[in-house]
Amino acid sequence: MTATGTALIRVTEGQIVAGEEFRMAVESLAQRAAALCTVKDLPSYQSGLEIVSSGRRDAKAIEALAEPERLRLAAALADLRAQRDKIIAEIEAVVGPIEDACRKWRLAEQEAAAREEARLNKGKRPEARVEVKPNTPPVPGARLVTRYRVEVVNARKVKREWLVPDLARIAEKARHDKDPALTEREVGGIRVIKE
Repeated sequence: MTATGTALIRVTEGQIVAGEEFRMAVESLAQRAAALCTVKDLPSYQSGLEIVSSGRRDAKAIEALAEPERLRLAAALADLRAQRDKIIAEIEAVVGPIEDACRKWRLAEQEAAAREEARLNKGKRPEARVEVKPNTPPVPGARLVTRYRVEVVNARKVKREWLVPDLARIAEKARHDKDPALTEREVGGIRVIKE
């Protein structure tokens, strides 16, 4: 059993336990913030930054204390996922080729039914047309899903509505420019908000 901690919190077996000291520290921070109300001059600005600094310092200490346990749990989770994926891969190796063959057969049946329907209905009026259904009866507990895979063959021809701006890159540019108006003008169609 691993347990590490400070006066504020304790980390034990994947759990962060906040003690009375933590509650008192947060309450004290909240009281100081409430007493400040608004930042209106240099002294209140300095007081505000002291409150922020104190809170951030406690938060960083908590993050640092929890990090080893987070890493341990992340490793255990990664190991569990690897074990799960290995077992599922064994099953997929058996059923995957059969599923592909079933999917191809079903698609061939659907295409054959569509061709037969087109042949039978050629030249007929709408009310005299017949519907030909593929011979693919449902099997209880089995479900085949038609998969659609997409690849871009010519990026210039992709319609504008399907293009997505890279917000992280735009934010990086705004940080570099340090001038919201410049970034807005150069990128176009955006609004930069300084926070």
